[in-house]
Amino acid sequence: MGSGFRPRGLRTAWRLARWTARARAAQAPAAAAAEPGHQPRNSGGLRILTDTVFQQALPWVGISTALARALSLRGHDVVSLRCEGLLPQCEHTLGRQPQPSCLLCAHSMRHVASGTALATLGATQLLTVHDRAAAERAVAGTPVAALQGLTVDGIPIGRLAARELQRYARGHIAHPEMDPDFRAWLLTALLLSTLMDRALAEVRPDLVFATNGRVLPSAVLLERARRRGVRTVTWDNEPTHADGLVFSHHGTAATVPLEDVWPQAQQQPLTATERDALQVFRGHWATRHHPVRGELPSGLRDGARSVVVFSNSAWDMAAVDRNVGFGSMFDWLDAVVDAARRHPDVDVVVRAHPAERAGTPDLWSRTPVPETLRARSGPIPANVHLVDATAAVDTYALLARATVVMVYSSRIGLEAALAGMRPWVAGETTYRGKGFSRDLEGPADLDAAFRLETPDRLTEEEQSVAERFAYLWWFRTLVRMPWLVDGHRVLPVPGRDRLAPGGDAILDRLCDAVATGAPFLDLGTPAR
Repeated sequence: MGSGFRPRGLRTAWRLARWTARARAAQAPAAAAAEPGHQPRNSGGLRILTDTVFQQALPWVGISTALARALSLRGHDVVSLRCEGLLPQCEHTLGRQPQPSCLLCAHSMRHVASGTALATLGATQLLTVHDRAAAERAVAGTPVAALQGLTVDGIPIGRLAARELQRYARGHIAHPEMDPDFRAWLLTALLLSTLMDRALAEVRPDLVFATNGRVLPSAVLLERARRRGVRTVTWDNEPTHADGLVFSHHGTAATVPLEDVWPQAQQQPLTATERDALQVFRGHWATRHHPVRGELPSGLRDGARSVVVFSNSAWDMAAVDRNVGFGSMFDWLDAVVDAARRHPDVDVVVRAHPAERAGTPDLWSRTPVPETLRARSGPIPANVHLVDATAAVDTYALLARATVVMVYSSRIGLEAALAGMRPWVAGETTYRGKGFSRDLEGPADLDAAFRLETPDRLTEEEQSVAERFAYLWWFRTLVRMPWLVDGHRVLPVPGRDRLAPGGDAILDRLCDAVATGAPFLDLGTPAR
């Protein structure tokens, strides 16, 4: 448990305290939050268990409390879990740097719940120091070889903890069982499993409403809910639009699962207006996220065929533990380098994801792709060009000269498809298997990319399918609320009138979809 504040933690605590004061004023005259045992089940409403004030920072806690409050104002009994400091690891230690102490964090979350009139259920009401001692003995008694495969009550504790370890470490951990922090994450996952099971038994919810779905607390909550037959909904913010949120019934919003709505959308050609909106958006996105124009890596040979490879950040929770034919993203990159050795006549460009250097320095990737590949693969062949996350290289110029575009699960693969290039997809991603990609199953598939003599371009119909998929993702399934999210940084506090029924048409439709299970489709504002 953290024992004090680091600078980033001080900023987080200060922002959260200011936001809570504003939220309290905006919600007046809301009644004080009641403990779940004192809150009756509303007639006709749902009993909803959320992770709204469980280990979250702004803007996520602000968005989540607004959504939870909106649901409660529509007659649903919403109960949120509070951590209260029993866990040895949490999301506030990202980058292996402790942030607020557990006591101060728990104090902040109690104030958030009170300021937003949310009923809460504290972890100390469900877990005891004896539970922690028992979990510690169980983890300590597990042999090293069995740590990753540890399963309790059908919950893959080891797998979920190993996934979270990558996020915590801000980098790729090839052998989690050997990492000194892995047992602490195993202990956290085991305690979460017990906590979530008891919370479900206590609250007896009709619905679990969770953030992201892949970070450890919500992942364990979803696993426990499914085993009890409880319906789940997850939400997350999404970078396509600064004011956009994504939701999922039964799935994990972080991965933007569209399987339920894609079969119908695939059959619906875009109108001229929709295609124009998509083109305008692509231009804005390219300008905002890839401002460099015309620059290419030095050493590329005129007339040479090229395989352009786009990686993810090693700790991206939309990509971690979403492997298909490769053990990890770096196993795939190792195979690419090996293929390049067999085909010296082909130029290979490996472009590191910009997120490797996003945020404050303590959150930068600790296993950046260029350095990690050099350490793993030995001398890099002369035909392989490694491009750093911050390098002034034009992503779209790379696409324009590529013979093959290859990705793990990055959205640049979909952008390539919109430009007419077929993405060769190595990992699990939302557009894999949708009719316009080549889906790799393992290292043996790579040589085909290096043997191609001409660019692997989509047919006109395949490109049309890619456009329909992109429009579905970027316009129809994202719920846009400009008043709720402002660039994922500053969160305006919505007043009670806006959250109440009739206060916002988009929110009315959204809350109805959450409660009824209706598809999260075409709920938001029109394309802009």
